[in-house]
Amino acid sequence: MLIEESNADPSQVDNAGKVPLDYWPTNIDISERRDFVNSIKDSRISALLKSGSTPVETIKLFLVGHPAMGKSTLKTSLTTGAFKSLFTIRHHEHRVPTPGIKVEEKTIGGAGSFMIWDTAGQVEFHITHAMLLGTGRGVFIVVYSCCDPEEEQKEQLKYWLCFIKACHDPTEDIKPVIQLIGTHIDQSKDVEMASAVSRRHVGYLQRIFHEHVHLNEHVILLDSRQTRSKALGNLRDALNELAEPLRGKLTPKLCDKIMKPIYSWCNKELPLMYFKGFAENVRQQIDRLVKDETLNLVLGYLHDMGQVHHARLRGRDAIIIVNPNWLTTTIFAPIFAPPNFRADYSGLPLKQEYTIDDLKHYFKLTDENLLVDLLEYFELVYRNDDGTFIIPAKLPDSTDKITWVDNPRFQRYFGRRIECRDESDMFSIDTFPCLQVSAMNRYRRKRDKPN
Repeated sequence: MLIEESNADPSQVDNAGKVPLDYWPTNIDISERRDFVNSIKDSRISALLKSGSTPVETIKLFLVGHPAMGKSTLKTSLTTGAFKSLFTIRHHEHRVPTPGIKVEEKTIGGAGSFMIWDTAGQVEFHITHAMLLGTGRGVFIVVYSCCDPEEEQKEQLKYWLCFIKACHDPTEDIKPVIQLIGTHIDQSKDVEMASAVSRRHVGYLQRIFHEHVHLNEHVILLDSRQTRSKALGNLRDALNELAEPLRGKLTPKLCDKIMKPIYSWCNKELPLMYFKGFAENVRQQIDRLVKDETLNLVLGYLHDMGQVHHARLRGRDAIIIVNPNWLTTTIFAPIFAPPNFRADYSGLPLKQEYTIDDLKHYFKLTDENLLVDLLEYFELVYRNDDGTFIIPAKLPDSTDKITWVDNPRFQRYFGRRIECRDESDMFSIDTFPCLQVSAMNRYRRKRDKPN
């Protein structure tokens, strides 16, 4: 095959948004094409690892759940050391909502090193979660409140498992690993009943998702503020056990060599770079003979470990985002932060159209090409022929009907055709950002499923 013989990258996206195998004859089964791509990738990864590798030590850990479930509080308790916990008394803490996703590398006593992705519960941010949570090589903690009605708990848990499944690439050789956590157990009127309810949740979810995820059958009920509780110790033990198979994987030594100087290769206020500049730095400082194909494989590892975000643009130079926190606070939060979210995240005003000067002002970025590339990569904006932009998530509730009727560009929409096969399927949240946010808000207000 030409792809194999020429060392071409089978995942490279062209100007039409297609990869090489999309041009194969349609009479060839899609699973056969996928197997071929995986075989090429596996052989190249094997050759890369033979050149030098180290065991994976840091595992991705995702904290997901609805708002005010205690996710951030749980993260703080998990990462508080044994000595410090002796002098830590935490009662009613002021809740500061997370802007999108907060990423931190932390050590959890008895469980090891984790890259913790603490996600916002607000529905507006779920769009961004779908863009960043797509990996099976991590552990998901799904948090719910023991004080909510049982049916509400069940619906929330099903939603998040559907969400995780929708974000997961089914071609990966490992299922998402999930641990359920019931918080606010200290406020529960009947602990035994809460425990019985948690067991019913596991049975219900196993019936739906047993083919798609690895769900730990032991639900841990706790007060997320207590740093020295037996329940928190049980969670640490569970995380150590769930992460152990992932730690058996190998990662190229080139990953460590790249991560040491990578922050010095870009501006601190703009922690990202195009692939071309990234490759030049690697060749100048680490390995002058390394090929682009090898660097893309290495970036895949770093992306999976949460060290960087590798944005592969359609027909253009890819972008490497060195600091995922910057991406969520600088790019995502101004668009999706709901009203009165936080004083430091006022968000963009609602407008039918934005100019490039508007975007530079609101996002506080002077490199307009880089900014637009990012926004278009994540499908957050639509660029009109006259150079103005539509941000679907920021359209006003009421718009100028004459403008919309007379101008055909306002009548277009883009998306993907999705067919739900069973109860475990859901629409990917980032498919139609504007429609999804609107539908979810209506669902939340009316407490009824949209048709």
